[in-house]
Amino acid sequence: MISSDPADSMRLFTVEEVNELIPSLTAWFAEINRMRETIVSIVHSKDEIAGGNGHALQSVDEMRADLERVADSAERIRDLIETIQQTGAIVKDLERGVVDFRHQRAGHIICLCWHFGETQVGFWHDLDSGSDARKPL
Repeated sequence: MISSDPADSMRLFTVEEVNELIPSLTAWFAEINRMRETIVSIVHSKDEIAGGNGHALQSVDEMRADLERVADSAERIRDLIETIQQTGAIVKDLERGVVDFRHQRAGHIICLCWHFGETQVGFWHDLDSGSDARKPL
């Protein structure tokens, strides 16, 4: 789980600003998911090789290429997380695609909460709660 202290992110978002970011967030998380799938696929293939009879061993060049793909995918994920966080958003859960946005509501700072796949922000939670405590706007 990726988390940063909400107090570190000083930007306050409107609902409209979050909704404007959602197409970009959707594209970024789709790419993150593709990179994660690449990593999982390579790791899974190595598990199969290690558990086999030894006849499917890779060459050093093949192993090096796979390791480079894993490293490149991990670096791209890191870059995408940084891109998202540079907007002022707070990436809370990479696997589920959960992002929080600080927002002022009725004089209190809360978090607007978006999950990958949602077409607009429709939920919020207190700063000290997680996305499992989301409430409709």
